[in-house]
Amino acid sequence: MTTIEGRTVSLDFTIPVPFCSSVVGVKSGDTCFGIAQKFKMSSEFFDIINPNLNCNKLFIGEWICVDGL
Repeated sequence: MTTIEGRTVSLDFTIPVPFCSSVVGVKSGDTCFGIAQKFKMSSEFFDIINPNLNCNKLFIGEWICVDGL
């Protein structure tokens, strides 16, 4: 809670944590953009469900989330 101009305002909210429900393994020639397109998702959503992924250092066999909440 915080006070603004004499009023108490609740700032309680929950930030959703990404949940991965489906993965694929990276294959030779794959890119983050290409995988996102293949699974019909925006780059923004792809980044949300793959928060620790470094798209500049993909490696064959690496698991990539392709669906989630």
